[in-house]
Amino acid sequence: MLRVFSANIEFQKEISTNNSPKFSVITSIRFGLLTIEFSGSGYLRGNQPLLAFFINLIELKLRSNILLKRSLIGAKAKEELFFNLIALENNGDWLSARGQGGTLVLWLKG
Repeated sequence: MLRVFSANIEFQKEISTNNSPKFSVITSIRFGLLTIEFSGSGYLRGNQPLLAFFINLIELKLRSNILLKRSLIGAKAKEELFFNLIALENNGDWLSARGQGGTLVLWLKG
């Protein structure tokens, strides 16, 4: 069956100079051959880890070809988004979190 719509989030650990781990964050939404991708960076803070992140780049792609690429600068890029991390399954197959608006999110390892 052809997958028409899908969403994805990817975290990659970066080298950090302080005690809080830093990550690159890439969120994408795919509809058929088109993909919109939001990129930025984030970090963990607190004991009930809060993943705070900033989006600073948006790309629109047709397959692997970039149709539109925009850097977010100024106030838009500095707006902090976050997820309160709730649980990670023992083998890492899923992660649950609550967004700043109260939305419950479940990510499945693909």
